[in-house]
Amino acid sequence: MKSIYKGKFKVTQEYKGAIHDGLDMVGLDSKNIYSTVEGVVERAGWEDAFNHQKGFGIYVRIKQNGSNDRYYFGHLSKASVKVGQTVSVGDLIGVEGNTGHSTGSHCHYCVRGNAQKSQIRDITIISGIPNKLGVYNDDEKENITDVIYRVKSGGRWLPEVKNLEDFAGIEGKAITDVAIKVTNGSLCYRVHIYKGGWLPFVSGYDIFDFKNGYAGNGKAIDAIEIVYEADDGKVAQYRVAPLKKAYFSWQNNNETINGQDGYAGLFGSKIDKLQIAIK
Repeated sequence: MKSIYKGKFKVTQEYKGAIHDGLDMVGLDSKNIYSTVEGVVERAGWEDAFNHQKGFGIYVRIKQNGSNDRYYFGHLSKASVKVGQTVSVGDLIGVEGNTGHSTGSHCHYCVRGNAQKSQIRDITIISGIPNKLGVYNDDEKENITDVIYRVKSGGRWLPEVKNLEDFAGIEGKAITDVAIKVTNGSLCYRVHIYKGGWLPFVSGYDIFDFKNGYAGNGKAIDAIEIVYEADDGKVAQYRVAPLKKAYFSWQNNNETINGQDGYAGLFGSKIDKLQIAIK
């Protein structure tokens, strides 16, 4: 089976030839999408930059080596590759989403000869995925990266939090210091002091030794910047909440695209809650 996911997934709409030229699939263990072919990326981004409701939305198209077949991965929330990039089977190429002409989070997976709708390939034969609604497993587990973090609030270090199992902080009490570590890859981070500036980047921490393994100086902070790097293309997704208020939007690493600021928080607004995941 050549699945676009690693682990469990669900087929939500079957292949029906010209009526529906691919399989609609939903990741259950993970939303990451992986290449099922060796080739070169021809498209990676919006099908129509001026109409985000059209067609595949954000999609990736790969030309198979030694063939005129094109593999399509549609309705993504993010493309993790660039045009001209060479990819191998199992490389991360994007994240499942709900862009384009779509009514729910999924990935439309299909193959077309010469990139023509008239030359539809039977994706069920190519992939070995049953042409039947249901849950399947390609028996390959994704490498999961856990992020473990804790904050200092109310003058004391609070218990560790893993991924999105909870939040770090005490509602109504300003966070003054932050410590973060990951089980895979590398991560660095820094904090911005309320009515002050950015402190230097730090990386990781030892639960028994906070001398050099945390960001902060005992004063309230109003923003945090996190950068995670690994070969699988994952990023740190994180958000913070101002005192006794709703969370700000999620931030990916220190990206400044799609309305992101490069950090989580708002200068001048102390924060009391922090959540982080590696995705």
